[in-house]
Amino acid sequence: MTKQDVRRFYDEKGWRPAGDAYIDSQRYVDMRPVVQAYMQRSYARAQAALAPAGRLFLDAGCGANPQMGFSSGYQYHVCVDFSVTGLREARRKLGARGLYVMADVTALPFAPGTFDAAVSAHVIYHIPGLESQRRAMQEVYRLVKPGRTGVILYANPYHARYCDLTWGGKGLVRQALCFLGDMVARLRGQPHWATDMSGEENRTEDGLFYKAYPPGWVRHLLPAGAMEIRCLRWLAQPFTSRRVQDTPNWRHFLRAVAWLEDRLPHLLAYGANYVLLVIRKDL
Repeated sequence: MTKQDVRRFYDEKGWRPAGDAYIDSQRYVDMRPVVQAYMQRSYARAQAALAPAGRLFLDAGCGANPQMGFSSGYQYHVCVDFSVTGLREARRKLGARGLYVMADVTALPFAPGTFDAAVSAHVIYHIPGLESQRRAMQEVYRLVKPGRTGVILYANPYHARYCDLTWGGKGLVRQALCFLGDMVARLRGQPHWATDMSGEENRTEDGLFYKAYPPGWVRHLLPAGAMEIRCLRWLAQPFTSRRVQDTPNWRHFLRAVAWLEDRLPHLLAYGANYVLLVIRKDL
């Protein structure tokens, strides 16, 4: 699997309109209003980590869904993607406030410290290989001005492996056995289950590559102290799609989960479905 395969997926399928959304959004996001209210809390959490205003805002891997809510206080929203279809859709939404650059997020054509803020939302775990993902994260760190922050919205493989509530009791038993098996493998000195392996292919049903690495690994991809890992969102789309209904009890449940995420961001991060990587560059 190569980055060209990922680009082909988005050019030919992912950013094709499907009703009021895109195929990518319809397949991987629970679009119902009852769940969107919960998701907006998570995006507000990410936005709060950024400076509210500035001149240049970087959206690394914007696709067809540029993070316009994050950049409302900025003069220019710089959209970078390697999908021409994504950039066309971004330009249709942002117009003249946007600047559009076709580039690879692992090697961005900007000078260090160019941007007042940066975001890379649900992009980097679709890049094949830990080394390539490291380069993409380092680009966010390199391009943010000293004293400013960037945020990366990243998947957490621990959630699906140990903490997914979608399948109820049977799923929890399976995850407990998986955890015990992983502990035995570790004692035997076997490779960690998240290690890149020859011939490995992680794909969705649509053929989109994905692979996230554990938070403890990701933390060491940048200089010490440059990254803070917080909970972005605990609940996964399969769980909300299968379990959550638009009823008062479920609305209360979603508000309670969001309340915990707000107040225990570091504690909940290691079991969350998505984590918020806050990138800081010292003065």
